Amino acid sequence: MYNIIILSISILSFSVSCSTNSKPKHPLAGQLKEGNQYARDGLYREAIITYRKILESRPNFYPAHRTIGIVYVKVGNYNKAIDHLEKSITNYRDDFQSNFFLGESYRALANFDDAIFRYKKALKIRPGDIRASKALAWSYHKIRYYKASLNTLKKISISAPHDTEVSVILARTLLKTNRISKALNIINSAKTYAKSSQMPYLESVEGDCYFHLKNYSKAIKIYRSALKTQPLLAGALLGLGKSLLKKGNNDASQAISYIKRATRLKPHLAEGLYILGKLYEKSNRKLSLTYYKRFLKIAESDPEFIKEVQHTRTNIDKLE
Repeated sequence: MYNIIILSISILSFSVSCSTNSKPKHPLAGQLKEGNQYARDGLYREAIITYRKILESRPNFYPAHRTIGIVYVKVGNYNKAIDHLEKSITNYRDDFQSNFFLGESYRALANFDDAIFRYKKALKIRPGDIRASKALAWSYHKIRYYKASLNTLKKISISAPHDTEVSVILARTLLKTNRISKALNIINSAKTYAKSSQMPYLESVEGDCYFHLKNYSKAIKIYRSALKTQPLLAGALLGLGKSLLKKGNNDASQAISYIKRATRLKPHLAEGLYILGKLYEKSNRKLSLTYYKRFLKIAESDPEFIKEVQHTRTNIDKLE
C-alpha cells in the first residue's frame, strides 16, 4: 500500500478562464472542455490527444499544460507530468491540484525533496488534506526524517483515526526507530477495521517486525499470507527471501527467486540488490558485479547503507 501510495485521483475543477457575457469565450475553451470530459470519464488517451492538439496551436496555453500534466500522473508518465505541470505552475501557484500532483510526480521518481516542497505548498492551500498529508509523511519517511513523519502522522490520526494507510506509514516509521512493540500494536489495531484488500500491506509490515525480532518462522508465515492475496507485493517478497536465508534453508535458490522478483517489481530496491550481489559473489562473479553496481548507483549517498556501500566498493574492485 504505502510502498507506493495508492490514491484515488479525481480530475476536478478543470477550467479555463472564460469571459463574462460581454466578452467572447476563449477560442480554445471548447477543446479544453472536451479534453476535461474525456479525463473525467477515464478516457485518458483521448484526453491527452485533445490537450496535445491545443498545445500544438498554443504552446503556452497554461490551462492545457495543467490538465495534461494531471492526466499524465494518472497514467503513470511522471516525467511528462512534471514537464507540463512545471510549465503551468507559475500561473497556478495557489492551486492545490497543481502542487499536489507535482508532488506525486516527484515522489514517484524518488525526488523526495521536491515532493516535500510541493506537498507543503498544497497543504498551505488546503490545510489538513488527508491525501497530501499522507504523501508528505511518507516522503519524510523515505528521506529518514522520522520525527517530521511522526509529527505529520499524529495530526492525520486525529481526523482519520481508521485510515489504514496512516497505520502502515506509522508502523513502518516506528519500526525504523526500533519501536517494534508499538509498531505491532498499530498493526494489530488496524487489522480490526481494515478491509480485506488492505490486509496484505499490514501483514507485510507485521512480517518486517517479526524479522527484526529474529522470529523468522513467524515472519515467513505472515509474509506468505500477504503474498497469497497480493503476490506482487515487493516488500513481502523481499522479507520472505531474507527470512528464508536467515532461517538457514539448505536450498537458497527459493529465497533468491523471491528477492529477484522483488527487485524486478521495484528496480530501485537497494537492499534486495545488495543481497543478490553478495549471494552471487562466488557462484557468478559477473552477475554479482551487475547487482553491486546497480546497488551502488542507488545507495551510495544513503546513510542507511554506509557499511554496505563500503563493502560493495571493495568487492567491485576485487570482482573487476
